[in-house]
Amino acid sequence: MGNNLIFKVGDILIDPATNEIGLLTERYDIFGGYFDYEIDIDVRAIWAWEILWTGSKVSAQYGEGKATRRQSFTELGLINLVRDGVLELIKVDEEYEGDNDADDT
Repeated sequence: MGNNLIFKVGDILIDPATNEIGLLTERYDIFGGYFDYEIDIDVRAIWAWEILWTGSKVSAQYGEGKATRRQSFTELGLINLVRDGVLELIKVDEEYEGDNDADDT
């Protein structure tokens, strides 16, 4: 993976150590609403991603009924985790992006 990773909603992350699968569901600025970026020129947006995790180990980690399947990671943190091989990235198939027509079969 190169240094120019660009994530999209729908991309999938796999944790090879646990075989847990995560779905990128939302990108947001963690400082959203706190700063006026046009006035506060020394402040940059810090982007984060919300991830929805699936798998049995998520439930086991937190206990039945207490599992949180949603986690947030900064975008820079995710880039480092993917680049270093801690997480595997599967990109959303751009060929089918926005194509909801099931009549093509």
